[in-house]
Amino acid sequence: MCRNITTLRGLVPDATGEEIEAAARQYVRKVSGVASRSIRTEPAVEQAVAAVAAATTALLRSLPPRRIMDGSRSHRLRNSRHRRRRTRKVRPQISRSMAKQRRIAGRCASRSNTSGT
Repeated sequence: MCRNITTLRGLVPDATGEEIEAAARQYVRKVSGVASRSIRTEPAVEQAVAAVAAATTALLRSLPPRRIMDGSRSHRLRNSRHRRRRTRKVRPQISRSMAKQRRIAGRCASRSNTSGT
């Protein structure tokens, strides 16, 4: 079973009934945990798939068209976000082994100072 449900809004051409039903079936399988058909679960699963498909169709019809940016503008936005992330000051991380070495070195230094007095 797939882990991600495909985004149906903004497809060119619009999503077909088969695509909406496939997404509804995937959602129902994921939520219910029913991966394979059986005589006991099939009626409930099919009813849920029909309800989710109808709700999805109504939702997609009621939403306004998706605004799609041209390539140059989206590229600039992505770069500006990247630059903002890079300019943040991040405290350098030290590994566990390096921290352990520092603790051991500190203990050795304190022992040598106390033994000489």
